[in-house]
Amino acid sequence: MTVRRILPEHHLSPASTDVIKLATNLLATLVALVLSLLVSSTNAFYGMIENEYRGALANIVRFDQYLQAYGPETHDLRRQVRQAILGSFREHWPHDDFGPEDAAVVASVNPVIDLQKRILDLDATTPSQKWFQAQALQRLNEAARIRQLTSGVESTRSMPVPIVIALLAAATAIFVSFSLLVKPNPTVITALATVAVAVSGALFLIVELNTPFSGVMQLSSEPAHAVLTALGK
Repeated sequence: MTVRRILPEHHLSPASTDVIKLATNLLATLVALVLSLLVSSTNAFYGMIENEYRGALANIVRFDQYLQAYGPETHDLRRQVRQAILGSFREHWPHDDFGPEDAAVVASVNPVIDLQKRILDLDATTPSQKWFQAQALQRLNEAARIRQLTSGVESTRSMPVPIVIALLAAATAIFVSFSLLVKPNPTVITALATVAVAVSGALFLIVELNTPFSGVMQLSSEPAHAVLTALGK
């Protein structure tokens, strides 16, 4: 709007403004297309991670049930599983109350490997125990997906920097062209501010959907509470 005041009049002639409008429409279409594709992609990614996380939680419950069916000798092993899961939940939802922590169980550096060794060390004598032992190992491998999800997603998934720069440059050009074509007044400024907030909101949504285990739109902790309730029963 400041630049408009110092531009020569012939730069804002009807022919010039027509060209500016055409260029702005093209940029606006491109920005809208890129934003819609990014929102769609990140929303699909968020849904995929949520489904995988819920599936891993279900495998943890089934894993605990198989250990329980194996026999009473897996009691300490089941406590270790619950402690490991409890620590993971507290890490990602630090403000939630997951109940008291069992201080008697010492956390392992590699809990999955440690659990696999302890399950393999079980002396399965009956066919049913051998079956439950094999099923518990399989479920543990599937449940270990939680650690990969929580540790890998946040560190590898992010907005590509070139796309962010291109979007910001295009959006800036659009707002510059809008401001050149009209004299400033409160209504115009309010309209431009509203559109700016909308574009910023779309970018914020994309960033949040890329980080399902943190931020404002992180995954709900309700399934985690349900798993802790089911473990040990």
